[in-house]
Amino acid sequence: GTVDAFFALAGCETPTSLSERGCGEGPNTTRNHIVVEGWTESYMPTWMKIQQDYPDTAPKNLGNMGYFGKTSMYLSSKVQERAWEAEGLNLEFYRGYNVSWHNAAAYFDAPSSLNRTFLKP
Repeated sequence: GTVDAFFALAGCETPTSLSERGCGEGPNTTRNHIVVEGWTESYMPTWMKIQQDYPDTAPKNLGNMGYFGKTSMYLSSKVQERAWEAEGLNLEFYRGYNVSWHNAAAYFDAPSSLNRTFLKP
């Protein structure tokens, strides 16, 4: 993922290990790592911490590839309105998915309804 790529670019020995990234006192070399698409905006606290902790080897954002993107969840307005009108459930806010309070699944198709022929192996 994106965060693993940050640590790989910084030269950490085990960038995919969540328990120990292998950065030690500060990596001093990197291997041949290239990240074509990384969502730095979504992981800004981690990005900034790496910049601060490992300034000599921290990755650099060299710009975009000609397009800009945002990470978010898309829900049709029909689904949102149906949940809001039925029980005041706000599906635009993550707390609306707390199963202790609401059954947000009632407003979505079951995963089994997906036509598996549309999926790639």
